[in-house]
Amino acid sequence: IDCVGGGILVAIKADIKSTRHLDLARKSVELVVVELSRPDRRSFLLYTFYRPPDSLPEVLQHLNSSLQSIQESDCCVVVGDFNLPMLDWSNDQAAPVNIGGNASGNVLCELVGDNFLHQFIEGKTHEAGNKLDLLLCNCPETIEKVTTTPADECGFPSDHYIIDFIIRLKFERTKPIKRQVFNYYQADFESLRHSLSRIPFENISSYDNIDDRWSCWKTLFITAVSEHVPTKFIKDINTPPWIDQEVRNLIRKKYSALKRYRKNKSDALKKKLRDISQA
Repeated sequence: IDCVGGGILVAIKADIKSTRHLDLARKSVELVVVELSRPDRRSFLLYTFYRPPDSLPEVLQHLNSSLQSIQESDCCVVVGDFNLPMLDWSNDQAAPVNIGGNASGNVLCELVGDNFLHQFIEGKTHEAGNKLDLLLCNCPETIEKVTTTPADECGFPSDHYIIDFIIRLKFERTKPIKRQVFNYYQADFESLRHSLSRIPFENISSYDNIDDRWSCWKTLFITAVSEHVPTKFIKDINTPPWIDQEVRNLIRKKYSALKRYRKNKSDALKKKLRDISQA
């Protein structure tokens, strides 16, 4: 109603609980937002969006406004035909690059970065060779097995490709793992420095292979450390070893900056949010 373009249809199986969020819709924008859930599963918001070709940048700004109004902890999946083939979605980019200079392309680049969205479709989604349809999500671990298939191979009359993907909503918790680590708080650093000063590290240069040099250095160093630094056992509970206190602090800072930016969308807060997100 009151929309111009291709229209949107969202079909949901009867055994999936669904709630349409009219509060997240925007007037004169082809957007349907539905919350989907199953028993003992995490719920998520499904955004289905259509951007008519040559539409004004305000259309994407309305979509961004809707995304900015959800909770930071909400998992959202955004699918639809964005009709912006000039964007570069290289894998090494945190956000797409607008190589066409289109104003709507700039808005979408900001939308992806501001909402921490990841794009999952590789290759073209249209028979003309363009990537028009996008699959975006702010929880990348939930999206699996994304495939694209020409519509004629499925007997469907469309010039767009059929996109299939799985949304994983239940995760098994990993079992706690005990690891033996050095307890540097109880280390005898004076004796350790003395031992290290007496190790003939210069003999490492006798090895031609860099891997052999590294192995020799590591053996000499760890042997000295083991003599002067006690060990202890720690238990990792569902946390990768690289998620240390510094990373946790950065994650908290990111979401705090996001919350402040959503309350007051100033340029200064926006820059601070992006700096923290790229740290």
